[in-house]
Amino acid sequence: MKAVFETGVRVPTITVSGHRCSPKGANDPEKEVRAMDMMKKCSVYALDIGVSNVQLAGKDVYYEEKYIVTRACSIKNSREACTRAEEAQIILSREIMCDPFMNSLEKF
Repeated sequence: MKAVFETGVRVPTITVSGHRCSPKGANDPEKEVRAMDMMKKCSVYALDIGVSNVQLAGKDVYYEEKYIVTRACSIKNSREACTRAEEAQIILSREIMCDPFMNSLEKF
């Protein structure tokens, strides 16, 4: 925040890159819990520093097999993330990727 006040340059968007290692659609329950904890902390942090947009990773999982379950889990957790974002008055955006799960906004 100090840098924002000193320079007058705002940071309107941040990205949650930690969801690559702990994706919202993880088959591992511990990773899923870490992903959602990360999202909760990110929402609070964004609110604290005046960020209005948080960009989330677009894939359901990165370093494991994709299944219908990983997609469903990612959608469920994305909905929860939207609720948290609404409470923090921030906007969530999704990264578009060359992946069948998230290669177009028209899918959502």
